[in-house]
Amino acid sequence: SLLTSFIVAGVGVAISAIIGIPLGALAATSPIAGRIVAGIDRFLLGFPAILFAMLLVAAMEPGSGVLMLALGICGVPAFAKVARRTLSGIAGFAFVDSARLAGMSASEIWRRHTIPDFARVMLATGLGLLGPNVLLEAALSFIGLGAQAPASSFGLMLHDAQTVGADKPLLLIVPGLLLTATALTLGIASHGLAALADPRLDAEGDDAA
Repeated sequence: SLLTSFIVAGVGVAISAIIGIPLGALAATSPIAGRIVAGIDRFLLGFPAILFAMLLVAAMEPGSGVLMLALGICGVPAFAKVARRTLSGIAGFAFVDSARLAGMSASEIWRRHTIPDFARVMLATGLGLLGPNVLLEAALSFIGLGAQAPASSFGLMLHDAQTVGADKPLLLIVPGLLLTATALTLGIASHGLAALADPRLDAEGDDAA
């Protein structure tokens, strides 16, 4: 069940990154594109993630594949926003100015500083989305809009345990605790990785917020 949840959540994060990072990079390089991307983000953020996922899955055939797509679309604004902020901010950092003064070319600065810092922040963003995606997968599978039998997932386990929960409460308690612990662990790990990725970027993000 844990593997199924991680696969669905992980593919959702990958779809979010594939769409969101290019949008954020485009927004960072063009004011016009930035306004368009901001409009797309506002539209997607106007719907609660679980509501948007429910509508998309309900409109199509329920299953893990559609759920992956729904989770992926829901996560696009997060990647786009962080990618735009990070790429816009890196150029103004003191360490980039120092690299220029040291005689580094633009391509070398990108290779040695921009790309590694950007990749670490994107990794932290993806890990931050993984926990909520696991919870969304469980919630939608619980109501029949996610993974379908004979597949196994936290949501299906909790759904099947409803009928015997009174006599065998552990069938409800154990999956529930595992789901909660998984989401909390991923959340804590993402915050730690964001802080370790690059304190300069983290501080810049706090200032921008």
